[in-house]
Amino acid sequence: MEIINSKYFEGFEGEEKIQFRRYLSNGDTYILRMWDGYFDEIMRQIEPEKDSWTGFAYYYN
Repeated sequence: MEIINSKYFEGFEGEEKIQFRRYLSNGDTYILRMWDGYFDEIMRQIEPEKDSWTGFAYYYN
């Protein structure tokens, strides 16, 4: 069954999509899809820690 929550796509129509995939050992796959512009908005809200970027924000920035 596919569950689609489109409220996070509103305002970003027409932009490229980013997909995060999670593969489970039982063969199931979970996919999180979002518009590139929405992802950028999320990443802009993350600020560096005391001395530098860390985690995923480090690689993004």
